Amino acid sequence: MPFVIGLFGFLVSGVLMWNAFAHKKAALAAKELRAQSGAPEPQLHPSLSIMADVAPFFVTLFLIGAGLLFVAAFFALRADGFFTLVDLVGVLAMLAAYGYWFTIRTQYRKIEDAG
Repeated sequence: MPFVIGLFGFLVSGVLMWNAFAHKKAALAAKELRAQSGAPEPQLHPSLSIMADVAPFFVTLFLIGAGLLFVAAFFALRADGFFTLVDLVGVLAMLAAYGYWFTIRTQYRKIEDAG
């Protein structure tokens, strides 16, 4: 069954992108609602805030490295007999979508008020 891995990668990419857009929209709506009600902006603990600011960089760096390894392995092992180019592009799209999803989830924090 050719293209199964690639199609799965594109499917997961679509779900991740949809989820990222929905989260961004909900976080911006919650921020606007808090601003209208005059409620103070809830803050993360300083250690969590630093992690949330730095983590996307390292995750993106890892995903770029993983993508380069996938491409190198695909061509070095001559995997076009088992994996197709669609599979490779699907996996790379999934890695890129995950990086975007992770970045959006950390930049647009939807912090729930306790209580």
